[in-house]
Amino acid sequence: MSNIKRVISMLLAAAMILSMSTFVAFAEDSTTNEEAADAVLSSAAGTELASMPNDDVQYADAYKFDYSMGLFEMLEDGYWQNEKVTRAEFATIVAKMLKANTAGYPRYGSSPYVDIDASNFAYSSVCYLTEIGILSGDGNSEFRPNDPILVNEASKMIMCALGYQDACEITNGGFPNGYTTFALRQGIYNGLSLSYTDSMTAMQMAKMVRNAMEAYLMETVVYRADGTADVRVSDSKTLLTETYKIKNETGYVEGTYFSYLTGSEVDLENEVIIDGTCYQFSDNYDMESLLGYEVNYYYMEDVSGYRRDYIAYCEPRKDKNKEYDIMAKDIVSLTADKIVYTDSNDKEKTLTFDGSTLISYNGKPYYELSDVSTVIKEGHVKVVTHESSTKASAVMIQEQFDGLFDRYNKSTYQVIFQNSMTVTLPELKFDTSYHTRLTLDGKTITPEELLKNDAITYCVSKDGQYIRGYVSRNVVSGTISTTRTEQYTAGEYKVVTLAGNEYIVSAYCVKDITSGFTSDFQITYDGRLLGTNTSTSNNGNYGYLIKFAAGDDVFESNFRVKILDKTGKINEYVSASKVNTNVMEKDDNSGRTDEAQQRSASFIINSGAFADAQLVVYEINSEGKLKTLYKAVDFTENYDADDDLGFGKYFSGEGRYSRSLIGNCAIEDSTIIFDVPFVDRDRDEDYTVLTKQDLADGSYTADIYDLNRGVANVMVIQDKEPTTLDQTADTLVVDKFATAWDEEKQEKVLEVNGWSKGEYISLKVDDDVSQVDPITPTGTMANDKKDIKDLVRGDVIQYNLGSNGYLYTYRVLFNYTYRTSGGGYFESSTSQRDRLGVNNYKITNDKLMTVFGEVRKVFDYFMVESANVADGRFYRAYPTTDVNLYIYDTSKDEITIGEPFDIEPGNQVFIRTKYIDQAIDMLVIQ
Repeated sequence: MSNIKRVISMLLAAAMILSMSTFVAFAEDSTTNEEAADAVLSSAAGTELASMPNDDVQYADAYKFDYSMGLFEMLEDGYWQNEKVTRAEFATIVAKMLKANTAGYPRYGSSPYVDIDASNFAYSSVCYLTEIGILSGDGNSEFRPNDPILVNEASKMIMCALGYQDACEITNGGFPNGYTTFALRQGIYNGLSLSYTDSMTAMQMAKMVRNAMEAYLMETVVYRADGTADVRVSDSKTLLTETYKIKNETGYVEGTYFSYLTGSEVDLENEVIIDGTCYQFSDNYDMESLLGYEVNYYYMEDVSGYRRDYIAYCEPRKDKNKEYDIMAKDIVSLTADKIVYTDSNDKEKTLTFDGSTLISYNGKPYYELSDVSTVIKEGHVKVVTHESSTKASAVMIQEQFDGLFDRYNKSTYQVIFQNSMTVTLPELKFDTSYHTRLTLDGKTITPEELLKNDAITYCVSKDGQYIRGYVSRNVVSGTISTTRTEQYTAGEYKVVTLAGNEYIVSAYCVKDITSGFTSDFQITYDGRLLGTNTSTSNNGNYGYLIKFAAGDDVFESNFRVKILDKTGKINEYVSASKVNTNVMEKDDNSGRTDEAQQRSASFIINSGAFADAQLVVYEINSEGKLKTLYKAVDFTENYDADDDLGFGKYFSGEGRYSRSLIGNCAIEDSTIIFDVPFVDRDRDEDYTVLTKQDLADGSYTADIYDLNRGVANVMVIQDKEPTTLDQTADTLVVDKFATAWDEEKQEKVLEVNGWSKGEYISLKVDDDVSQVDPITPTGTMANDKKDIKDLVRGDVIQYNLGSNGYLYTYRVLFNYTYRTSGGGYFESSTSQRDRLGVNNYKITNDKLMTVFGEVRKVFDYFMVESANVADGRFYRAYPTTDVNLYIYDTSKDEITIGEPFDIEPGNQVFIRTKYIDQAIDMLVIQ
């Protein structure tokens, strides 16, 4: 279309006009498409992180448009809620509108105003706009950056940015009337109701800025010799087209990556088909919700990094689209020519179809509607009309399926549902060839992020390759007070009253929900009741119960717990007076639990079910109190139908971990691994949460919970008892005790001194130090146990250090007092004795071995042979250069480092040995 010339006669001399003019040129803009896209694309990348106004907020579309163009990057998140816009803030926005590079301003080294300097975020923008003539301050050398900007002030800045400064200055006396006059003519105030001296909210400002971005630019002002002037305004050029290289079109959304209405599919998640043309768009846009709509969209061509033209902003045309969302239960009939349904007033309504109506079923075009009504069990039908309010332009049939998440099978890319629902529901797969997307609260969620008991509602196309689902973690606690059934064309629906509200029970709920049923109930994203967590884990909220104790009051109205959560954080909670639980009246260790229900704190305390050190499932209420606590049931003896069993333990014992397996149980990246000490500890640092990557191949003492189809959801591994030195424990030959100062506790603590690995060391003793059984022969084992404070010089212990570096676990390997005073010689090998049930008299040096006997002969090369006097069997410490040899001279009552030649026949000797190429500890008593 040819330019339209608008002529305004002016009565001011050209020389006077030129003396005050500033020219902002747009016609010769040489910005490339790639350069123009930079600001828009960088803003689009951040839009997903910014909080945006809801669609029902006035001018929300304008704010989102401006943000998408990169105009609000300098402002804080949530800026749209501001009641006032300052002059400094608006200056940064105007500079952004011009895509100005303000770096290096002011060019002349000093601020043009006395009240703004480089510490102000808007400084460079203000200096830039001043130097090009858009700003001039208030006449007193002040800019007043923190004052609210008025409509007439904003109008001057905008009209200057659009190139109208000359025209405005020669009209109605310049500022303010000249600028507001042209702003009114160019539609800057469209949709706004403000006086020229009003301040603006952020949303009002956004509307004005959007109007300005789409307003026509001033082209030229031509001055005649007679003092008149022609003002020429473009009929096509705007800031969008010239500075941002953005085009604006309207069209019909026909397809996205996850659903489409015509025969054309797209290959990438950020692609959309509009009127048969494929575009790319920013990931933060929900184009799927616009399927079937006529939209207004803004796009850029030839953007670097994109194979399609790039949509910077897209919005539905409000005057063209009307949407009807019809629930499955409200559908009376769905045939090839119409859908009949009942509305919210229980009145029957009809929407008609014809040959131009595009229809899809769960994401793909659908041509199978007939004269026989199609029935969908759960879901809804979305109908979009354009020109006529009763004739459908697009129909999206979305039949939904519900399931409670159990686990994700990485080998088959399939989501596994609880209660054997996997075999009755359509497959939900994340195969790379599938178009699958799940969202939680509007954000995409990966299958690895799903938690047990997540309520998943999803749609699957007939060929199974288009899958769109919604995840909910909404839980409602309480007791079902009433139930009733309602009959609809789609079938019979159960409606229950829970916590004062009514819920429709999903047709895919496998529980028989009856009045009086108390539990935590899983709710789908659209508010239907899907299931309970009466016996399975609540939201996968596993925790390791470190401590359980009754409350402080005599009425037992609450109890206290200390729990290691699945993130590795330790929290302490006080319970509510009533708690959802699955414990019985009295814990009998039978592996049986009652149906979950609310129990009083006193009941739970007296049940004895929750001892320290066990896995639990728990939930906290809005007051921060414990409202749910489930005990894991022991199913290790009932392993034949684990899919039908609930929250429990399926494996317990020692197993070797290799190739992601321990026993026959698979450990996946999603497996939660609690690492706990083998004795109860009060020190938080001794309780941690590991990942699969933290596990080295080897033997572990483990309990595995919620094992389903061979995959462990949770594993608890214990630090091992010091049975073999190839694990964690070291050896100490005790010398004496002392006291030491604990800086953290600011108190004195016990300290044991002695020899370890050939060096004299001192070890602080933890308050919670624990002793494990000796490994000496069963008949004398009890005699070798000693309290830590009863240890004497010459005793040999094996020990572990806690996370604080204090000795917290020990075992007596050699009781000096007992053995040297007639307690008898011995030998022991833990692994052999445990496996065979008898003593092993063959030294293999492959496991922890302890020997106490009399030296009969002495050899060279650090070889010592001792004999059991009682039965004549012989023992030998193999040659090594790594012998820790200690001599206990009883006449001097001292222990020193010895040499092999110090050993003499007749000496008593204690030997602790293991692998042939590693250390041997020997204590020779003379």
